Amino acid sequence: MNTLEEKYRTLFGAYLGMMLLDEYPYKAYKLKEIKDYINDFTNTYQLYNYDFNEYLNKVDKQESDIVKLQDLQRVGLILEFDTELKYIIKQKIRDIKKGGQDER
Repeated sequence: MNTLEEKYRTLFGAYLGMMLLDEYPYKAYKLKEIKDYINDFTNTYQLYNYDFNEYLNKVDKQESDIVKLQDLQRVGLILEFDTELKYIIKQKIRDIKKGGQDER
């Protein structure tokens, strides 16, 4: 996999990771912010045969919830997430690890 595909995978993983955070009150706003960032990125750095929904489904099937949340942490550095959201992401990762489950 080339580095552009890895960046796409990370961005889409972050979007999916945000979808896991029902406890975050501003989830809808962050999803839009992440999607706008993905759209800007994909318009600048185009991948052959790219389709948003198809790629989202592909990443959703291939990555675990922990990886999606870790991708969200990475993108959070770029988008400068607030402290509350950073804490919620870390807590969600801990809860998944503690429960011994990594749901897909």
